[in-house]
Formats: sequence, C-alpha cells, structure tokens
Amino acid sequence: MEKICVGIDADGYLYSQGAPDAAQVCSYVLTDSAAVELYPFNLTAEEGTQISLAILGVWAAAWGCRVIAKMVHSLGD
Repeated sequence: MEKICVGIDADGYLYSQGAPDAAQVCSYVLTDSAAVELYPFNLTAEEGTQISLAILGVWAAAWGCRVIAKMVHSLGD
C-alpha cells in the first residue's frame, strides 16, 4: 500500500511532499485503490440491500417468536 503526502498551494493545485513517515505532518495523504478495497464496508447497493433485508428478517423472526411465546404464556394462565 503506497501513501503519498500532498499539500495544496495558493493556486489550489496539489503538490507532492514525498512519502509520509511517522514524524511528518501532511496536509493530505493519498493512497492507492488497494488500500480502499481493504475497507470491510465497501459495499455495492445490492450488497447493502441484501444485508439490510437479512437484518429485517432476523428482527421479524424475533418478533414472531416473541408473539408466539406471549400466546403460549397467556394460554397457560
């Protein structure tokens, strides 16, 4: 993963400050696309939809179990 330390000059253009090290303070750090792909939540819209539907399914199942448990408990009284 390559990082490049850059700054912005008075005209608004980026200029390279070299490779960042631990002691250097950078205005901005640019990374290559491989570093961005390592982010676990880099999802497409379809993948996000699938995950949200799975979560809703679990909530619905839990709600259904709760309703059934209340019915069974009320029948026992």
